[in-house]
This record gives sequence, structure tokens and C-alpha cells, in this order.
Amino acid sequence: MNSSLTTPPPMPSSPAIKGARFLQRQEEATFIRGITAPEVYHKVREQLEARPKAEKAAVKYHHRRNIERRTAEFLAGPVHRAYPLPEYRELAARMMGCRQRGPWGVNAAGGIVVAWEEKCGLVRLCPDESRQEGRRVKEAYGPALNQLMREGCRLHWAVFSLPNFAPGQLAAGKKEAFKLFRDRIIRTRHKGKARFPIVGALVVQEDPLSAHGDWNVHLNVLLLCDGFLDYGDLRAAWNADPEPGAPLPWQVEIAPKPWNLAEAAMDKLWRETIKYAVQAVPSKSIEKWEGGRTDAPAFTDWPPELAHEWWQAGKRFRRTRAYGRLKSVGAWVLKAKGQLMLSKVIWLGHFTHEANRYRVSCATVTLDLIREGLRDNSTGPPTRETGAGSPRRRAGAATATAWEDFNP
Repeated sequence: MNSSLTTPPPMPSSPAIKGARFLQRQEEATFIRGITAPEVYHKVREQLEARPKAEKAAVKYHHRRNIERRTAEFLAGPVHRAYPLPEYRELAARMMGCRQRGPWGVNAAGGIVVAWEEKCGLVRLCPDESRQEGRRVKEAYGPALNQLMREGCRLHWAVFSLPNFAPGQLAAGKKEAFKLFRDRIIRTRHKGKARFPIVGALVVQEDPLSAHGDWNVHLNVLLLCDGFLDYGDLRAAWNADPEPGAPLPWQVEIAPKPWNLAEAAMDKLWRETIKYAVQAVPSKSIEKWEGGRTDAPAFTDWPPELAHEWWQAGKRFRRTRAYGRLKSVGAWVLKAKGQLMLSKVIWLGHFTHEANRYRVSCATVTLDLIREGLRDNSTGPPTRETGAGSPRRRAGAATATAWEDFNP
């Protein structure tokens, strides 16, 4: 194992990032010096109420950082030794620097938001990036799905499975799954018209390693139909002309969903179909293996040749695809929506990842400053305090302290 990865070097910062940090410090100083005594109490109250949520979120982030670190060490160690490609070292370095620090706050709904300074952007490897991708898919296709349901379309949830593919056949299996779904389900016709009343479909392909050492390629699908969908006919179409001697039968698991699904039930359906399908295979396999929910090995225990095949087969491969009237919201709309949501965030502190935890700090003022009621209008810049506990100050001191810990 490469020892240099256990304590990652600080990620290089671009001039733009440095400039943003400097402006952020200036804004904090101006804000803290300009607030009145009543506003100080409100500010501290907001932070005290949000702090437990931030600490709870920090525990989950730390758990995912551990998974990401193990995955990075696996790629930079066994996989890189077997396949000495520079990209595996680069992937590991990006993962080790992912989400190490950034300001945190609360949005309009009271949820915790963190603006990370560095992200790896690796959806297939990073647990947090995969979660973000799941939210993006839901936000992109949710409006069209809801509109079709309002128009009277019936929603069905399905899993289309193929016989497992042997090692070395994953890339071909991934393409074959989408080709068969397109030809046998979407485009198939009967007596000159569409065989199935499908007006829209959202398909996400998944390919975990099975306990037998082969690839379990399957499709998670949301089907929207305008009319009766014959499940028996659907299964017959999917099973048409199976290859002789296939090790596992072709399967279609399908269930209808009521038109008046409650919001909680719809969220659960999205999680089942989208979140877990786009979830990073490394984190999913590690968590299921440790929880005793599968006999398949965790990603970090895969043979290096299979990990190499899995990564190479998924490069530049689009796992999420939509058909028919299920169209995606424009990327610029999602970007504008994200910027609008960030503009409503109340920034309260900073996350910093250390060896065994995230340090949750807050940008606030000292209790001495509150007691003095800002009678001293000092214009000096605020100092950045590190370490635990509140610093002792002289009576009447009114200098604000940025990023100060609440904990003694």
C-alpha cells in the first residue's frame, strides 16, 4: 500500500479559489463588525440551533470519506501495480483531496449545505458524488414524469435482468442490455403499431460483481404507459430467443404504482430506482459486504483485473437514458436553480476534515463582544482562531473572531 496516500498532501489552489477565500474573509469581517447587539444574539441562536445538524452531517461525511480513502488506496495500490496506468494514480489523488474543507450553512428548508472547496467529480467512485448525481437525475426528469402522470399515464417500476456475463464481457454486456431494451421493449411493433403503450421510460444500468465472480448486468426502469400494460406479454418480449445454455433465466420484475402516490412514497421510489442505481459501486459493495447483505466481495477485495475491467468498461458510457416523452430539464435551468438555492443559504461556519473526524467550526463573535454590546467600534480585521475552545479576551475587547469553535 502506498504510504503517501494515508496523509494526503494539500490540494493545489487556483488563484480564483484563493481570491474567493480572501473576499469571503473580508465579507465576514465587515458583517461581524456591522451587526448590532440584538442581531448578535439572533446570529448565535441560529448557529446553536444548526450546530447539531451540522455535526450529524459531519459524521456521515466522515464515513463516506473513509470509503473513498479505501477505494483510492486500492486503485493506487493493487490495481496500479497490476495495470501501471497513470490514470489510477491520478484518480486516487483526486479522491484523497475530495471534500476536505468548505463553508457550511442552512438553506431555506433548514437543511445543511456545504460549499466544498475541492470535489473529485468521480460519480462512479465517490459516495458523495454519486449521491449528488442521484439528486441531479431526479431534478432533471422529475418534472416530466409528474406531468405525464397528471395527464393520466400509469407508472410502473421494473427491473430487467440478463444472464450474468463472464469476466472480460462486461463492456459488451452493458451495450447489449440497452440494445435489447430498445429493440424488444421500446421499438417492438405488433400489427403495424407499438406493441406496448409506453409513452416514456427512464432506464439506469447497473453492473455489480456477483458472488460467483461474474457480472450481474441489469436495468432499473421507470415506465409510463398510456393504457393497459400486459406484464405477461412484456416478459415474453424480453425473453424472446434467449441464448442456449444461458446460466441464469432472463427475468422481469415489475410492479404498478398508484397514480396518487404520496410525496414520501414517490421519494422512496426515486431512491429505489435512481439513487441506488447511480450510487458508486465501490461504496455500495463495501457497505453491503460489511453489513452481511451480500456474499459478493467488497470492491476493495475485487481481483485487480476485474476492477480494471469495471472501470474501463464504464468510461464514456451513459448509464442513465430516457425514451419517449420523458425529457430532461435543460442543464442551464438546473444550474440557475442551484445558484438560486445557494443564494438563500445562511452561511454559519466551516467544515475541515482531519485524520479521524470533521471539525465543525462557526463564524461568530465572542461572548465578551456580546456583553460589551459592540461599544468599541474597532475596525481592525478579525483574527482566525484555531484549536478548541474560546480564546480569553480583555474586558471591552470588541474584535470579532471568525471560524471560532463553540465547543470548550
